[in-house]
Amino acid sequence: ERVVSYLKDKFPTEYGDDDIAAHHSSLSKDLRFSIEENLRDGKLKVVVCIDGNTEILLDDGSYRKIKDLKEGYVQTINKELRLSSNNVISKTSTTQRKTIILKSNLGREIRCTPEHKFLSINSSGDVVWKEARHFKKKDTIGIVRAINSSEIIRDDFDIFLYNNYPDDGFLKINNDFLDLLKTLIKEKHKSIKSYHKSLGLSIGYSTFTHALNGKFLLKVECYRRLLKDLEINNNVAVKNIIGVSSGKSVMPRPSLNKEFIRIIGFMLAEGYISSRSLFISNKNEKVLEFYSDIIERLSGKTVGKKLGSTGTPILIWESVFMARLLKNIGFHRGRKARIIKLPEIILRLPEEYLIEFLSACWDGDGFIEKKENGRVYSAGYCTTSREFANDISNLLLRLGIMSSVRKRYHDEIQEHLGRKIIKKGYFYTVSLLGGEHLRRFAEKANFVRDNLKILKSVLDLNGYCNIDVIPNIGMKLKKLRVMEGISAYNMQKFHGLNPGRYETGGRSITRNQLKRLLKIYKNKDSTLEYLSKSDIFWDRIKELNSSEEETVYNIEIETDHNYIANSFITKNCSTSLELGIDIGFIDLVIMLGSPKASSRATQRLGRSGHKLHDVAKGRFIITDRDDLVECSVIQKEMIDGRIDKIQFPHNALDVLSQHIYGMAIHKVWDIDEILGVIRKSYCYQGLSKDDFFSVISYLSGDYSLEKSYVYGKIWYDEVERKIGKRGKMARVIYLTNIGTIPEESFITVKMSPSGVKIGVIDESFIERMKKGDVFVLGGSKYQYMYTKGMNLYVKSAVHRNPTIPSWFSEMLPLSFDTALEISKLRMMLRERFEKKVKKKEMITFLKDYLYTSEHIAGVIYEYFLQQFSYSVIPDSKNILVERYHDSKLNKNYLLFHSMYGRRVNDALSRALGFLISKAAKKRDVELGISDRGFYIAGEVLPLEKALKELTSDNLKLIVEEAVEKTDILTRRFRHCATRSLMILRMYKGQSKSVKKQQMKSHFLIAAVKKISRDFPILKEAKREVLEDLMDVINAKKVLEEVSSGRIKITIRDTDLPSPFALGLILQGHTDLIRMEDRQDFLRRMHKIYISEIKKKSGMSDYDSYLNEYYNDSEGVKNEE
Repeated sequence: ERVVSYLKDKFPTEYGDDDIAAHHSSLSKDLRFSIEENLRDGKLKVVVCIDGNTEILLDDGSYRKIKDLKEGYVQTINKELRLSSNNVISKTSTTQRKTIILKSNLGREIRCTPEHKFLSINSSGDVVWKEARHFKKKDTIGIVRAINSSEIIRDDFDIFLYNNYPDDGFLKINNDFLDLLKTLIKEKHKSIKSYHKSLGLSIGYSTFTHALNGKFLLKVECYRRLLKDLEINNNVAVKNIIGVSSGKSVMPRPSLNKEFIRIIGFMLAEGYISSRSLFISNKNEKVLEFYSDIIERLSGKTVGKKLGSTGTPILIWESVFMARLLKNIGFHRGRKARIIKLPEIILRLPEEYLIEFLSACWDGDGFIEKKENGRVYSAGYCTTSREFANDISNLLLRLGIMSSVRKRYHDEIQEHLGRKIIKKGYFYTVSLLGGEHLRRFAEKANFVRDNLKILKSVLDLNGYCNIDVIPNIGMKLKKLRVMEGISAYNMQKFHGLNPGRYETGGRSITRNQLKRLLKIYKNKDSTLEYLSKSDIFWDRIKELNSSEEETVYNIEIETDHNYIANSFITKNCSTSLELGIDIGFIDLVIMLGSPKASSRATQRLGRSGHKLHDVAKGRFIITDRDDLVECSVIQKEMIDGRIDKIQFPHNALDVLSQHIYGMAIHKVWDIDEILGVIRKSYCYQGLSKDDFFSVISYLSGDYSLEKSYVYGKIWYDEVERKIGKRGKMARVIYLTNIGTIPEESFITVKMSPSGVKIGVIDESFIERMKKGDVFVLGGSKYQYMYTKGMNLYVKSAVHRNPTIPSWFSEMLPLSFDTALEISKLRMMLRERFEKKVKKKEMITFLKDYLYTSEHIAGVIYEYFLQQFSYSVIPDSKNILVERYHDSKLNKNYLLFHSMYGRRVNDALSRALGFLISKAAKKRDVELGISDRGFYIAGEVLPLEKALKELTSDNLKLIVEEAVEKTDILTRRFRHCATRSLMILRMYKGQSKSVKKQQMKSHFLIAAVKKISRDFPILKEAKREVLEDLMDVINAKKVLEEVSSGRIKITIRDTDLPSPFALGLILQGHTDLIRMEDRQDFLRRMHKIYISEIKKKSGMSDYDSYLNEYYNDSEGVKNEE
């Protein structure tokens, strides 16, 4: 962002807001959460967004406006260009973004930000994502040519109608079911009278009892209350309804059948409702007679008829119940309205009912288009509602039929029976495309109107739609033909295809013709294969217009990273450079700060230069001088081809539990056989029999954890020495709960004891804290008091400095190998300083050794010279401990310069902190950890006693004791308990939230500690803390080196921390210091160090070097 900001500021005419942007790769979680919150609040602007009223295609075939979209699945286009389904990860919105309007030839329209990407085909025939602002008129743009839909069944539709019954309607219920209801009421409430009183119904007791006896009709509201109270599901409720009524005559219960759907379709085209009746008007008497017969069969009574004011015949279906039912499912009272909207459930009708619905619509407002010679070339539907026109077009897509939606303005006067009828306003026409699309509709449709039946004549034709083609693939087709060695002449002679028309671009090829060609060619092109079978119609851009600023939205989709919006195929924004996602043409990767390992740096840098013949390029942006040293050493490792070692977890007992359970489900195993198979795995080659049998005991239920709702999952026969699965649900439980990635959530921070919410922090952040720690949240300081479930209770700590920075949990640890390389560099420089090697020679050495520039080598030399002149350079043979007293805070500090990486320092600091606290009569001590060392702060710090007591032999036991009662162990235990299936994330279709998992883990860890300290899952949680989160193994190696004398510990008292210690002691304060203040502070400290060095040594050479170095303005700028 700094680079982008600089370019925009320095070159405003070349780099505008739309020309350059920064893509974040690895942000701290706190910063990401802050960004997401600002996005939700509209304080930050999303890169790509669309208008809030844009319709998004859901996986069930229905549509939802993006502003109303929550979580769930949507339809996407996969790599094979076919429709797929993917989960919505997130949704964001922002206000006041300038948008543009894209309109296609088929009438599709969308408002979006200029950067929003849509699917297109470029001039080379490649399927690409193209930004909206780069489209021109007649450019190709992809829209869907089909819709996948989860068809509803009859029960679903009937329940949908039941849920929309008017509350004041009446129902005729099956007598046997009424008897059942009375029996259930008496069983649950002793008497019907007391039950009636408890319900507080609007009907009297006498009416209620008559209704239950079948003498009166039962009110809808009362029926629903009864079933809810008696816990009877809607499916049973609907099946026992015989008829419905508004209080007078009873009609059969409306249900999913072709006639009912046909009436709904014709009503939407030609009908309207009042508060008491349904009205249908049409000039065609045959059509009216057909629908009159349907209504009579549905209602069981004669339909009324009258003439309208224009002389048009009108059918009248008097039914308050049906009028209110239709109103509840989306019909609008009064004359036909332009805001008419199709109920979502209609979009999911089975195909046979969908055809009836569309046929009924065409009976009302459908038309046929013919040429002068009488040949039919299209069929259409006209409506005053844009939304309804889009719905009709989407319904046709369900049948694989493409159509256009056109908007036309009418201002005309028609005469009927001497009366003038004014038609003025916008009308929307849905017109079917010709060829196979028109034939498919003609084959399926079932019209009543005679003038529509002529459409069947197209079934005798075999033409194709001249706009349903695949453009710009001529070069690819020619390449395939040349590879086959077939001439254009032979292609036409033997196969009846003239390739010249397609290969020169004079004409685009149809899908059917492309399929024929691909069958002929033996060589394959995956793009052409996918295009021939794709679910994409290649439309053209008709108009591009600018629009006003408005609220816009974006959703992020997993896997395919695209979605269908107003039929357009559009891309969402991608996420991180480290997720394995190829973001496309990245020229340069900028790494802000040290990546902490050569493997990470190589992986991130490898995201760039993906074009043929390109070179992957990356740059390190350095935040301080320690960062500079780290990045220089990492660069050396990358150039030398060295990657840090990979550490594999060994004998993970939680994963072992999961695998044994799965193996037991597969078959019955001999105990020695299963152990032999497990030991063949590299990770379990050293698995002891004690650990193995402890897991078997846990899985077979030997630890008596049934009181904690943890049951045996396998059986173990000690006599026959065999194991097998236990229970019928074993396979389901296993398949719905396996996996090793733990679920994580946010911790809610609340004030104690009021419980007022302050904010949220990440779970991994709280793992690093202990009671008494002070941290910054929202610019204020708080002290850790205690945790309860997923809540952290704190108190204000205005007068205390932070002990842990907010970004600490997200900071990747420096690898142990890289840390040793830095220690090696320190030792080489220390030896050269002691030998008084000249500055020029040392800079040349640094330049050649680290493959860096002279300037960078000079900065590193200066940094190490300051440390050497002021104190001692700690290295691979010497751990420096500075004893420092902060008079302002009245606090003593022990600053350990141990360049071993944060994981090793974490183990060492916890062990020493625990021993110092114990020696100081259990007084609290404060810990601060970094990759380059750690500090311990407190009132009394008996260091020598702690160092004497700590050895490589007792390190593991001390660290275990230090973390025993911390949040880090309880939360890691939850992860292990979930992996080992002690805590089930999913059971019988119900998922358990992270909060509930954490609460259960608190009870479980207390229970297993009472049973055995060597309980396998507790043992694994401790192993994970000590070996995965920390690095006890390498920490033991360090202590062994100390014990043998190969590493010395030098303790020095100091009035001022050395240059190497400055970053360590500052880390807790970074959240409270502005960047400008931090720079001023470092400048002041730099001058103080120079002054102190002069006092100590009186180095004239150093003075002259400083004058020479800092008189150079560029040097000063770079140093700052």
